[in-house]
Amino acid sequence: MFKKILIGIILFGVVAVLLLQIDDELNPEVASFLEQAKPAESSDAYLYLLGIVAAEGEDPLVVGKQLFASMQQAEEQYNFSDESFEFEDYPKNKKLTLPEGELFCNHLLESGSCWQTVFENKPARDQALKTYVVLTQRYQTFISMTDYHTLSKPLVVEFFPPLNYLFKANRLIILDAVNRQDTSDKAQAILKHNIVALRHHLEIADNPISKIMFTAMISENLDALSLLTHLGRYRLNTNIALLSLDERDFSRAISREFMMHNDLYINLYKNPEIFAVVGQEKSGNVPGWLVQTLYKANMSINESHDFFNEAIARSRLEQSEFAAMNLAKDSSTRSKIDYIRNPMGSILNDVASPNFDSYIASLFDLNAKIAIFNQTMNKVELPSDLSYIQNPYYEKGGTAFYSEDGKRICLTGPLDDDKNQRCLRVKL
Repeated sequence: MFKKILIGIILFGVVAVLLLQIDDELNPEVASFLEQAKPAESSDAYLYLLGIVAAEGEDPLVVGKQLFASMQQAEEQYNFSDESFEFEDYPKNKKLTLPEGELFCNHLLESGSCWQTVFENKPARDQALKTYVVLTQRYQTFISMTDYHTLSKPLVVEFFPPLNYLFKANRLIILDAVNRQDTSDKAQAILKHNIVALRHHLEIADNPISKIMFTAMISENLDALSLLTHLGRYRLNTNIALLSLDERDFSRAISREFMMHNDLYINLYKNPEIFAVVGQEKSGNVPGWLVQTLYKANMSINESHDFFNEAIARSRLEQSEFAAMNLAKDSSTRSKIDYIRNPMGSILNDVASPNFDSYIASLFDLNAKIAIFNQTMNKVELPSDLSYIQNPYYEKGGTAFYSEDGKRICLTGPLDDDKNQRCLRVKL
């Protein structure tokens, strides 16, 4: 009798393990998602940005092509479990010098005198514009390009083009505009032209980091334009349009993130290193059948697809609809763990899924800032009562307020704003 029970238990265990090997069919929408994220075949803008670090006298496009060729060689040797992506980078001691000093301070800090320094230190502005003229020229060349597409493969450990050069050069454009504040039309034209070019790059950005970077650069130009307007008593004839759906849309950026997840999950099929990926120490040669019992590639990809697709849909909502959503304020659990069929895949999805709500909110916050700008730009004196300012997040009024130092006008929103992204600078 005992022998029959033992045999029954063994047979039940074998059948259970075999059943737990079965994966779901791949969602047919995954293929179209991946097609959208497929790296472009060519992009001079991408290559130029890679090579923007080139020493004075060298051609950024030529250097960018050389760097990309080195990256492609490294991609062929890259293993998904590698902790870094190594390739022959441009020599550090030859790179074009990045601007430094008090003129390139962080303007988002609540305290400090960043904007006072930018507006009041003309000798330093003149010297910076003279010293970094090559970077300014390269920035203007890049920003005028319209064919930006990331050419590299999406990797877990990805190398990004040197966006910090763009951020510093953007401040040089602002310094140039401030230098021309006595001729209001010229100063305004410089900043407006820069905003238009940045908005184009915001629209075509194909990774979340670039999307947020261009958002921050546009925001900085709005602060500068606001200060020029209020300090010089200038009048602007036209409002700045709120971000369009195409500019807010995260489909390109999120699709690329999904492709990286997809490649990772395929590589983990029957791979014992999954235990290292989900945060556990490597435990030797774990049998492939055991990995397949605990981890299903298709199930994991399908679950990941649903999460990424929902994030894209939220980026396409109206601003008031987005504010009404149950938004993620941190990187807490996003999905229910399937402890029976796919425990490792569910845990991996939960660990690896970024908080896109904060990224999407940054663009809506920029809309809030534009709304403040449009409703305050031609005020001779800023009123103490800000209840007239309409907030694109909410239908009700009364959500505008002055910052503690009285130098910013801010709007409330659905997520915390510790970086003052919903605030417009109106006083030095």
